[in-house]
Amino acid sequence: MGQDTETKKQIEAEAKRPAPSSTTKPSSVGFWYSTYTFTLMGFLGNMLIMSTRVDLSVAIVAMVNTSGSNTSLGVECLEEEGSDPGDAGSNDIDGGEFNWDEQTQGLILSAYLFGFISTTLVGGMLTEKYGGKWIYGLSVFCSGALGFALPSAARLGHVALVAVRVMQGAFQGPIFPCIYAMGVKWMPLQEKNRLMTAVNAGIRFM
Repeated sequence: MGQDTETKKQIEAEAKRPAPSSTTKPSSVGFWYSTYTFTLMGFLGNMLIMSTRVDLSVAIVAMVNTSGSNTSLGVECLEEEGSDPGDAGSNDIDGGEFNWDEQTQGLILSAYLFGFISTTLVGGMLTEKYGGKWIYGLSVFCSGALGFALPSAARLGHVALVAVRVMQGAFQGPIFPCIYAMGVKWMPLQEKNRLMTAVNAGIRFM
């Protein structure tokens, strides 16, 4: 009987003990805390994925041969600068490799978003099941690796390029659910706003 009473007291004491909170100071090496490592890696990861998202929007200007299209953007820019429109060819404005019309270019540039929106919700579910760091790391690595396939895919045809861009977007869809889920678990409550702001600054830094 006395043993049962002692066991009950231990159970009650454990129940009253406060659970660990996110205000607990994380581990550190000198002045550098583990949350700072997370913040730095999140910043660099967001910078990488945003550069992957917008790089084709910049590169496509030089990729497309505009000599046979109805766009006159290059000539208009030259005229505004006071240059001779007849010198447009000397500036390689219409010397791109690919003969894609505006509709094809729009499809190529929007392909990323089709993949991105298709996996955002799934990414959140996978983060809860397997943990954010593995999903985040795999997403950043695979989407970056697919960037090396873009030149070859473009030469195969615009359909292959669209497929690669859709896969890039699909791999990057889980990234934002991952980063916020990890921030909730790994960042102290009193520093969460400041550190998450630094992480998200990577989106605009590139």
